[in-house]
Amino acid sequence: MNIALCHFRAGEPDGVSLEMEKWKLALEKQEHHVHILAGSLGVLSEGYIIPELQYIHPINLKIAKNAYAPLCDFNNETTFRETIFELAEIIKLKLVKFITKNKIDVLAPNNFWSIGGGFPAAIAIHDAVKETGIKCIPHHHDFYWESCRSTFRSCDTIIELLDKYFPPTDIPQNQIKHVVINKISHRELKQYKNLDSTVVPNVFDFEAPLWKIDDYNSDFRAAIGLKKNDILVLQATRIVTRKAIEMAIEFVGELCTEPNLKTLYKHKLYNGQTFDKNSRIVYVLAGKQEADEKYLNLLKQKAKSCNVEISFIGDIVEHSRIVKNGKKCYSLWDTYVHADIVTYTSIQEGG
Repeated sequence: MNIALCHFRAGEPDGVSLEMEKWKLALEKQEHHVHILAGSLGVLSEGYIIPELQYIHPINLKIAKNAYAPLCDFNNETTFRETIFELAEIIKLKLVKFITKNKIDVLAPNNFWSIGGGFPAAIAIHDAVKETGIKCIPHHHDFYWESCRSTFRSCDTIIELLDKYFPPTDIPQNQIKHVVINKISHRELKQYKNLDSTVVPNVFDFEAPLWKIDDYNSDFRAAIGLKKNDILVLQATRIVTRKAIEMAIEFVGELCTEPNLKTLYKHKLYNGQTFDKNSRIVYVLAGKQEADEKYLNLLKQKAKSCNVEISFIGDIVEHSRIVKNGKKCYSLWDTYVHADIVTYTSIQEGG
């Protein structure tokens, strides 16, 4: 079969893009032909782009800004609604063309009908699925009702769209199969929308070769200014508010207190390295900066108050190894190989 995996973006080190890559490999092992469809392709060399799918597209950003806060960029709700549906029609036409040209049998949209963002894309995919009759496997990683932002809706249009499209309930059951990533989401989808779903958890291929230091990533520590006997505390996620990175900074701050440092001086590290007074503890953020300036400044101030050395390296970490604009970039997995401690303090994650 021809299967299209669809997301706001692809080929980046965010969780959904990485999961989509796993699905692609699994489906190709079953001899399906897999297409990638997204608003941007990151480091991928093959795929189909519909720029208006990308949630950082200027119009989508404006719509999202006005969906969960009082309308400020539109004269009234009518203009706001017209903008959403006009963009939805543009996306739908491009999507139908893609489906027809590539003879797509199954479309698997990731998060378009769940997170409560990308309203034009959600409408467009719904209308394209209805118009073409294509089989559909929507993959839901996060639902809008899990987010505190959705408690405020700017107008009746947003209330209506969330009810109608996130996810839609009017597509025949023999045409659509919902997939969620855990039993909590499975239960809530049934509770909120009376929709059945299949649980397909995010997993690793434990039979794959272990990540290790090799010729490509051996210079990673030097590239970010760390020595062998420095302690690298890794935050591998994107930099967004719901990851609660400030909590991880507090943890690193505790490591850096004088009593804890004195304890480290007395012992060798787990890898045999000696931690001495010339060693550093560095909090390394490998993800892309997708938070606003207010949150970034909060993190920097938090690090300063906790006496934590912080390093943002998202510009040299990608979905996979690549040389970009003459600069060597490492895969997200390369950062794990060199990490001594990994922090993950998310306060909202897939149910």
